[in-house]
Amino acid sequence: MTPLQETSHGFVIDTKPDNIPSQITKNIFLGSQDCTEINVLQKFGINYVLSVGIEVEHHAGIIYKFTPCLDLPETDITEILKNDCFDFLDMVVLSGGRVLVHCNAGVSRSSAIVIGYLMLKDGVDYDEAYDVVKRVRVVARPNDGFIRQLKRLTWSRSK
Repeated sequence: MTPLQETSHGFVIDTKPDNIPSQITKNIFLGSQDCTEINVLQKFGINYVLSVGIEVEHHAGIIYKFTPCLDLPETDITEILKNDCFDFLDMVVLSGGRVLVHCNAGVSRSSAIVIGYLMLKDGVDYDEAYDVVKRVRVVARPNDGFIRQLKRLTWSRSK
């Protein structure tokens, strides 16, 4: 079995420890569930955790948000982003906090959420947001369904 092998479980099997989060922006970190260990969060000054599809142990002093999400091409990642994740990420960024966005392996679901957030927040297209993420987290690779959805992502906000 390879370190990251897709299964019919709706997620990527993570068999190799990956406990160093990738800093995408001043406030946003991307990583695997291994990065949710308290010593890792403290080392990087992370005080918020957005768990995408994977529930993790909670630690005192950290604010957590969980959103259900399967790593399947037919999962509507844009609705999850818009309805469950965008406002949480925006609150963290605007407050000056630091957030870890993670899924199981930090490859597909969490990277799709971060890419989508950058697209909506910064008004950039998929390729530009993907390049920002990929430069820092080389294993980032949303599944093909997420990529198709993100490439069509638009959102007018009246806030």
